[in-house]
Amino acid sequence: MAKILLVDDTPANLVAMTRILDLVDARVFPATSAMEALNLCLEHDFALALVDVYMPDMDGYELARTLFSVEETRKLPILFVTSAARDEFVRLRGYELGAVDYIEKPVDDRILLSKVNVFLELFRRRSEQERLVCLLSERQEDLNRMVAQQTQELGKAVRELDTLNACNEALLWFKEETPLLQEICRILVTIGGFLRVWVGLDPDPERHVLTLVAQTPDHFQTEDPLPVSLALSPQHLVWQVLEQGQAFFGLPEENPAAQVCTQSVFPLSSAQGCLGVLVLYSPEGPALVEAQKKPLVSLANNLTHGLEALRETARRFKVQEALKKSEERLHELAIHIEDVREKERRWMAQEVHDEMGNSLANLKMRLLWLKDKLGSSCPIFQRHFPDLILDLEETLNRSRQITQSLRPTILDHLGLLAALQWLGEETSKNTGLQVDFQWPVVEPLLDDGRKTALFRIAQEAFTNITRHANAKRVNIGLQWTDGQLILSIEDDGRGMTENPFDRKTGSMGLSGMKERARQWGGKLELHSQPGHGFRLMVTLPWVADRADDENAP
Repeated sequence: MAKILLVDDTPANLVAMTRILDLVDARVFPATSAMEALNLCLEHDFALALVDVYMPDMDGYELARTLFSVEETRKLPILFVTSAARDEFVRLRGYELGAVDYIEKPVDDRILLSKVNVFLELFRRRSEQERLVCLLSERQEDLNRMVAQQTQELGKAVRELDTLNACNEALLWFKEETPLLQEICRILVTIGGFLRVWVGLDPDPERHVLTLVAQTPDHFQTEDPLPVSLALSPQHLVWQVLEQGQAFFGLPEENPAAQVCTQSVFPLSSAQGCLGVLVLYSPEGPALVEAQKKPLVSLANNLTHGLEALRETARRFKVQEALKKSEERLHELAIHIEDVREKERRWMAQEVHDEMGNSLANLKMRLLWLKDKLGSSCPIFQRHFPDLILDLEETLNRSRQITQSLRPTILDHLGLLAALQWLGEETSKNTGLQVDFQWPVVEPLLDDGRKTALFRIAQEAFTNITRHANAKRVNIGLQWTDGQLILSIEDDGRGMTENPFDRKTGSMGLSGMKERARQWGGKLELHSQPGHGFRLMVTLPWVADRADDENAP
């Protein structure tokens, strides 16, 4: 309810005006002096003051001046009640001191009530406005607190998101386990805001030992570089987490001398078992809200998947390395076996050529000598002598063929081109194939290994052509430059429809040719279509001597 201050030194006037003001919705506080009015103003917030101008000790003007000088009562509306209101000088003086209007004595009830109701309505509106302003201010403060809280939570969410993104990026880029975990620990401290972080892998619950792989900053004092074996007490929280297989959040730090914080332990569990633990020390208090737990659990799961992928990649890499080394050893063994076979062929060819050839030649000379000595004295010998000589000649020819098939002497004495031409002519003579040769006039100066490899490849190619190709014509060519040797063999046979290196097709000869080319750092290419013949090309790296450069085609 609004309050009205009524000041008049005449009690009768106070009673009369009080009765009139009983008709308004306000409470009237009468005062018989200016001092009493001042005291009431200190205790109450008045909507309006009706002040008699002429009073002893302090008149109405002095009271108005005093009220105007005080901050709490400066805005109090004052209505002067006086019989001298018609005097213009008196009116101006009152307005200067803060008066809002005058009421003349004797007081008219209607005028008094009308003016009082106007100021009471203004007071109510001002009070309502102040209440609304106060309420708006409170709402604004609440909104500011909510914005600050939301901003803080958003900052935490952004930090958690940045942490997860940085960790996920590290999981993508790091290819080794220890550097990855060290980077994860660094990210959790620098971006995630944790006090300390450490990761232990390959736990042994029976011995209460695990491998400390990464930590930031130093938590366990160790002089040895990480990773290092770490022994923990049987009561340590890590073993409880590993036993139950679930994360523990916001537990007090076990070390009393450490900084006040809480620890959270996450098992790095996979389908194959527990890989280890991730331990975080947080300054955020004894309890983590659910919104803080989910990102940490997600991080632990992502880290587990990353470690599994790295270990699987490392395992596959080891298997690939082992396979690669095995293939290299098999390749070396194949080269060694081929070298041994070539040496045995050369030795056997030399033995057949020297020992058997000499023995058969001596036998022929002795038969001729024996024929001369016996003459006609032994008709039986004379009758069988032509057959003996024929058998001996066939044996000599067979020994020469064996020698040439084991190791053509022409390859060692006359070179690769002569050996290839002999091979083609022999094939043509035995099978009826027409063989065409294309190569330079002057043969390049080749080492024994390359000569042998190219000749054996050509020999195997001619064998395959005569057995499978059903061809009528074969072209064989040799080109050479300062950098590579190219041997090409092409027929007009029926071609091939299947993978020539498939073991099921029985093409081990082609695989042998490929290995011979690979032995010297070269490659073998095959081009074939059904009904359009077969083309084989062998390219070997080779550096020509200066003397050969002048004769290059």
